Amino acid sequence: MEASPKLKRQLGLFDSTMMVIGIVIGSGIFMTTGLMAEALPSASFILIAWALGGVVMLAGALTYAELGAAMPKAGGQYVYLREAYGPLPAFLFGWVAFIAYLTGTNAAIAVAIAEHMGSFFPTLSPGNIILDLGFYNLSSGQLLALSIIFGLSLVNYLGVVLGKWVQNVLTILKIGSILVFALVGLFVTTNFSIDYNLNPTGMSFGQVLMGMGVALIAVNWAVGGWDYVTLVSGEVKSPEKNLPRALMFGTLAIISLYILINLAYLKSMPISQIAGEVKDFNPGDYIDKKEIKKMDTFIHYAVAASQEAVDDAALKITEDNADRVGVYIGAGIGGLPAIEQYYDCLLYTSDAA
Repeated sequence: MEASPKLKRQLGLFDSTMMVIGIVIGSGIFMTTGLMAEALPSASFILIAWALGGVVMLAGALTYAELGAAMPKAGGQYVYLREAYGPLPAFLFGWVAFIAYLTGTNAAIAVAIAEHMGSFFPTLSPGNIILDLGFYNLSSGQLLALSIIFGLSLVNYLGVVLGKWVQNVLTILKIGSILVFALVGLFVTTNFSIDYNLNPTGMSFGQVLMGMGVALIAVNWAVGGWDYVTLVSGEVKSPEKNLPRALMFGTLAIISLYILINLAYLKSMPISQIAGEVKDFNPGDYIDKKEIKKMDTFIHYAVAASQEAVDDAALKITEDNADRVGVYIGAGIGGLPAIEQYYDCLLYTSDAA
């Protein structure tokens, strides 16, 4: 019987850390602070919420680091569920991830990229309808989103080396962009100063508790996805060492960037104007219009890097180290043999290249 092909371990510590950061930092950081400020109109409480979210994220990262070191196989949560509870829960998780929540995340991120690209090129906006059938509208933004998903999936299909270079470049651009934007917000923009008064609006204890709950929900949404790096454990060099380090370095870098950019928000405009959805205020009243354009560019880099990382993760829910596509999990309990054989033939040749 021919031995199953094995994935090549071609991701180092830097690549894995960039994947953690690239997956997590997306459009969320630009959209959550307004919702937090509406529920909890206190700069100090907002920063505390981000710090608490960072502690929770770090605790989760340390837990996954131990799991990843103990079971350094491609598949992440699928592998952990299979070892703990058997093949059926793992199979169900894998298929839900493959056909619903990971693919749904890809779609949402791709549409976010199209939304921000529309500010530069209106013809690419989701608001530009190119086909109206009455019961269904097709926009150029939807076509752009589909093209992004297809293009980045193709990058990851062509191999780990190309995928990691694209991911690293996009993530470095993202980190640099956020740092520049945060420093501009802190040192160049307005004459506002941050009010660190813990409870400037005189909220009751119950209101603070409720507001903190809402804020933490927003924080948890913005920091979600760091665990996806475990899906590529089968392609990480020395995973016993590099996975825990990548998770720790990545989560610390993420929360540091998030707190820094929130300080920039709070320094750039009053919290009463931050409160609510992002679209409810006009940043041009507080920040130069050229800076707004730069901000939109930064958001574009952020969501693009997240799209690349999530695309890569979505291709890594696998049965042991056999291949790079989630369909193979069906073979774990004897399911979908025809599809399994099809992907065996299609993808093993790609990984062997």
